[in-house]
Amino acid sequence: LAPCRAATPTPQHRHAFALMKVRVGIIGLPNVGKSTLFNALAQKALAHAANFPFCTIEPNVAPIAVPDEHQGQLQAFADLARA
Repeated sequence: LAPCRAATPTPQHRHAFALMKVRVGIIGLPNVGKSTLFNALAQKALAHAANFPFCTIEPNVAPIAVPDEHQGQLQAFADLARA
């Protein structure tokens, strides 16, 4: 297999690497731990979790950091200064 080669971003797209955001949802059957998983990922008790079905009816939203081992390389590639 040929090695992967990254495309060179244009100046107007350089900062897109640092600003990429993904929206995801947790779905599943009632009373299986979706709110507990959400709270663990958010590292805060944002979603009410109890031991009965349909405890959490309203959607919960939180920004969750996703560590990426390539982030430093992408920032260097895009000439971004780390704050």
